[in-house]
Amino acid sequence: MGATISNLLMAASQGFPPRPTFSVEQIPDLTERVALVTGDNSGIGYETCKRLLEHNARVYLAARSKEKADAAITSLKAETEKQSSSS
Repeated sequence: MGATISNLLMAASQGFPPRPTFSVEQIPDLTERVALVTGDNSGIGYETCKRLLEHNARVYLAARSKEKADAAITSLKAETEKQSSSS
């Protein structure tokens, strides 16, 4: 019985891993590094682009809609004062 409870607890702990300890502040300087981000016009992709630009990466955006990509580039440029490109 003890082994069964132990196995259940171990399975439960693996199903709910601890929170990550990595933060945005720990991103190193990315000067001369290139990143390609897809789905950049909203959500996680947009925030990823923003953080990469803030840490001096050269960022290329890939999106299905050129209009949305251009809007994201304009917004990112205003927020970070850094240049990004779309494809």
